[in-house]
Amino acid sequence: MTDNEKKEAIRGQRDRYFKYFDAKAIQCLSQGLDIPADWLTYATELRTLTDDVANTTKITEGLLDIIWPEKPE
Repeated sequence: MTDNEKKEAIRGQRDRYFKYFDAKAIQCLSQGLDIPADWLTYATELRTLTDDVANTTKITEGLLDIIWPEKPE
């Protein structure tokens, strides 16, 4: 699998993880609160997963495993 194929796989799945961030951001902003720093970091980590696919992916038994950042509590 090429790096470009890995990036496309990440992009194809990343939206479901961004939904958690979006929900938290809407909750905070609708209450007039700042988005917590750990959630902003989470969004940045999601956004930059494709910057270094060698360290954010691995191939296991022929399948691509994506190492997703941990969602804050």
